Order: sequence, then structure tokens, then C-alpha cells
Amino acid sequence: MDIDIKKYTSKKKGPNSIAGEQLEIAVNITGKGWGQISGLTKHLSVQDIFLLNKESKNNPKLWWSIFKQKYSTNNMSKLMEEKLREFPAFRERKNRDVYLAKWTLRDIQEEKDQRDSLGNLKKSTLLAKQKRGEVFTMNELGKFGLRFSSLDRTWRQTLADPKNAGLRGKDYDEGEELENKKLRELGYDHNR
Repeated sequence: MDIDIKKYTSKKKGPNSIAGEQLEIAVNITGKGWGQISGLTKHLSVQDIFLLNKESKNNPKLWWSIFKQKYSTNNMSKLMEEKLREFPAFRERKNRDVYLAKWTLRDIQEEKDQRDSLGNLKKSTLLAKQKRGEVFTMNELGKFGLRFSSLDRTWRQTLADPKNAGLRGKDYDEGEELENKKLRELGYDHNR
């Protein structure tokens, strides 16, 4: 009796289902591995992955952009919680802007004119560009502003959540008082 070994060893990774088909489409669009895409999209429904694939129109940059804007918000809150646990100084309002600026500069990548051995444009972060003393383009500044405000909003939402009360800085409850004091220093009388 001969057994066809290929039948059992040549299976694709992942289930042979609608979810698997949508993941396979996402893998083909992005050019990334099955494990990476399935890990990033594990919190999404099959319908969400289908819409993401459809909206991207087979453009990998558009797929990643839509994913970051629409579908990775849950991941961002968890990531923010991890950063706040890891860096207690990040919890304080006085340090927030510096931490968020560095995080933003690390997140935004620029394509350089140099190519790697496969012919792809090399990428570098804006933080590397800043360290080299190079000037940012208006497009890069726009990306920076959008990303910074998004991270700032996530920081505020994460700390406002009652379950994260232990992650708040020493000056968290003084926020309104500090804001009123600063407004008075600037000459604004908000009681009128």
C-alpha cells in the first residue's frame, strides 16, 4: 500500500476557510509573511479583513495606511499602556510631549534615494534624519503632526480610563488646576 506523503505535507499554513482566504489575500497584497499578517489582524473579524483588502485596491502602502488608521486602535491602547508601565516618567504631563515626539519620530519612515540589494528603496526613520541634522520636508512635518496628535489622544484616553488609574502620573489630578493657572498667567480670565 503506497501512501501519498505530499497530500499531507504540502498544506498551506492556516485554515482552509473564508478567514484563511482573506488572510491569504492580505499576505499577497502586503508581501509579508502569513504569521505576521495573522498576528496583526487576529483582533479583526473576517468582514473587517475583507473590507481592508477591498479598500486597499491591491496597494500595499494603502493597506498598511488603512490598517494603522482604522484597525490598529485596540493595539495602540495596549501599546500605550505598556509604554506607560515601562517608563514611569512618561506618565507625567511635563514629560509627555518629549516622549510622544520621540515615539512619533521613530514611527515615521522616509524612503531614501539609496536602494538595497533587491532594488527596493531603503527606509529610515525621521529620528535618524533628525539626528543627522537634516531638514524635514513639509510632507514629513504633516505626517509628524498627524501621528503626534493621534498618540497624544491615545495617551489621554488611556489615562482617563478608570482601569488605568495606577498608570497616572503624580500631577494627573492637578490637570484642570494647572490649566487654569496657566490661563491666568497668559492674561485670560476664563470666569467672564
